Amino acid sequence: MERLYGRLIHMNPSPELQQLAREVERLRHLLEELHLRIEQVEGVLSEHEVTTSILHSLEQNPNVNQSQTYIPIGSGVSLAYTPPTGGKGTALIDLGSTIFGELPWDDARRLTEVRREDISGLRDDLEQQAQTIEQQLTTAATRFNALAQQTIPSTSETTSHEIVEEIEEDSHDSPPKKSPRKRVQFGQGLTLDD
Repeated sequence: MERLYGRLIHMNPSPELQQLAREVERLRHLLEELHLRIEQVEGVLSEHEVTTSILHSLEQNPNVNQSQTYIPIGSGVSLAYTPPTGGKGTALIDLGSTIFGELPWDDARRLTEVRREDISGLRDDLEQQAQTIEQQLTTAATRFNALAQQTIPSTSETTSHEIVEEIEEDSHDSPPKKSPRKRVQFGQGLTLDD
């Protein structure tokens, strides 16, 4: 898109055309950010689904006291763990604001399911915002294309077609950038883990 600005400056376009170009770029950037957040939220949602599934399996296993598992503690080291005899095991769970509590597996599973539903709602809201921005981007790009074809002199028709094609490529073919999953912060320093 920066190449587009350079071309527009050399062509001496109208202020309205420049403003539309900036608006298209702003909306495209905002859409990329939303797609990145959606990807991060889906990663957290996937973790919650796996956790819920594991806790459910542990609850349903009649021989859980005879099973043994390994818990990773970091640096490639895992500790052996055998659930206590005569009862169900417990899980240490973040209750929010880095306050942890020890809960029975079924309570930990229920809390994880509630969080998963909340995160699904967040993902749905972000996807709805992305759809709205995509519509705004399409509208702005269409207006830009129409104005560019009217404004740019006919002697540079090939250049105006190149600009229009560049905008269309940028608005339709910009996949979200991949990044490593990290704790996502939204607003006031809260994370999805809170």
